[in-house]
Amino acid sequence: MNNNNNSNNNNTSNTSGNNTNNTTSRSNNGYRGGGGRGYNNRRNNGGRGSGGRRSGNNNRNNERKEKGATEELKHHVFDCSTRKNIEACNETLKQVIIYVGKEYGKNADAIKYVAQHLEDPDLNKPDEISDAEAKNKMLWFEWQEKMKRWMDRQEGLETGKKKLYTLVWGQCTKLMQNEIEASNDYKDMDKKQDPIKLIKTIKGITYNFRDQKYLPGSMWRTYKNLFNTTQREDEDLKSYYDRFQNAVDVLENYGADIGALSKAYKEEFNSAIWKMIQTQLQTRICKKL
Repeated sequence: MNNNNNSNNNNTSNTSGNNTNNTTSRSNNGYRGGGGRGYNNRRNNGGRGSGGRRSGNNNRNNERKEKGATEELKHHVFDCSTRKNIEACNETLKQVIIYVGKEYGKNADAIKYVAQHLEDPDLNKPDEISDAEAKNKMLWFEWQEKMKRWMDRQEGLETGKKKLYTLVWGQCTKLMQNEIEASNDYKDMDKKQDPIKLIKTIKGITYNFRDQKYLPGSMWRTYKNLFNTTQREDEDLKSYYDRFQNAVDVLENYGADIGALSKAYKEEFNSAIWKMIQTQLQTRICKKL
């Protein structure tokens, strides 16, 4: 009897060991016990090439993120390859203005004005003095000092504008640079190192204006862009105003008569505002009643 029990125990032990070995073998080979159908192997190896696809996508994303010549501005560049470049152009220009404010020293305010308003600032040139005033040594000395300061600011403005031109050009992608070089005004613009004309050209290209050679079609597209510039649901009033003003600037830069349109829209706007006020007053009166 004892022999039979021992024999049964040995068989049970052997069977349990075999099952354990088989389970371990299947687990190591990636069968159901190890995650099913080579799950571990696929997970480690990326699974049906998914890791390779993700790696490829990351590489493509990195390639798209072009960098400009100025390290501090990182990936803020002027580009014209996608529909999102209008917002990107405005953001890049903002970052350029911030950079100028930090790096351009005593001429920073004047160069920031150029980049923001696309015109030279008024440096307040001193008025000429009369011959009688010139005989007064104190007045003559004060006038000379004012002229020297004005000339220094004027010289700093011209130098700073050339630096701004180089800065903006360096933040243009190769595709944008090609578009700018193909414009009619490029040679004169580059010779004078004119940042105002450069930024206007960039805006024109970004808003799909292109060039004077295609003026009628470009005008139509830019007017269409202006009329379609409406405030988004998640957009604050300042951001909307900036986008709208940029669309207006592009048209005005190329000679469009915004004033003719403004008169008609102003009348319509005033009419709409008056109707809105009347509606609000009626609503308040009804609530009080």
